[in-house]
Amino acid sequence: MFAVPVRRVCTPHNEIAAQTDHALVAAPGAGFRLVITRLLLSNGATAGTILFEADTAVAKTQYGPTWHLGVSANGAPVVHFVLAENVDFGFTSATVTTHSVSCEYHTEPV
Repeated sequence: MFAVPVRRVCTPHNEIAAQTDHALVAAPGAGFRLVITRLLLSNGATAGTILFEADTAVAKTQYGPTWHLGVSANGAPVVHFVLAENVDFGFTSATVTTHSVSCEYHTEPV
């Protein structure tokens, strides 16, 4: 019998200025990895970009494209990012002012 992964949603990060290497989900611990299944994005009055990355404090690895968000844009793209063992997941944003970023994910053993 296979265990069904428990879907989780990280707490939305509501920001008022661009962010650099900002963690959304903490590293799950040795022997486990994060699997990101959906991104949740919302932008305010200034167009800009958001990119998603793993291991935000050390050897950053970008996952997916750089997302270009127009004024008052939002979206919830389905993705399937399987991260390396025991690394966090986060984002870097540029130009944007008010914006919100979150994700859906689960953990799995490596």
